[in-house]
Amino acid sequence: MSVLHDIEPCRPAPDILEEMIHASGAKSADRLTIAGGAYLDLLIGLCRRGFACVSCHAADRGPPAGEAASDVLWIPEVKSEAQLLTVIAGLGRNLRPDGILLIRQQRQFPAGRLRRLASLLAERGFVLEKQTAPASGGTIFCARKRLVDQVRYAA
Repeated sequence: MSVLHDIEPCRPAPDILEEMIHASGAKSADRLTIAGGAYLDLLIGLCRRGFACVSCHAADRGPPAGEAASDVLWIPEVKSEAQLLTVIAGLGRNLRPDGILLIRQQRQFPAGRLRRLASLLAERGFVLEKQTAPASGGTIFCARKRLVDQVRYAA
């Protein structure tokens, strides 16, 4: 005797890596830096998708001396404003002019804090361009590094 149950078919889990690639507009030829050492899964996933220039660096330090500038900087999980500022100070300076900064927060982002985030980024030479709410949950922000600030800091 067999019993049939009405079971809802399983849907595949959202692919966080694909969401981040799409949101940042990263291309396989880009130099991509991931902030934090706990994201080996992202690094391997990017390599499997044809990204050849991917690196992970400690979020509180800059990249090694002499490393080429990144086209894209991912911060996969932001836990606090202080952490975000530390990463931008350490790794953001190695992002090329007009490069993309992707910030992912696992929780939904309150609307009132969006103005604060835009202001913090602007003070550090970035322009917040878009915000998305991916299927995996949380919020993804993308900002572009302004060209003008790069010239000012080089002087």
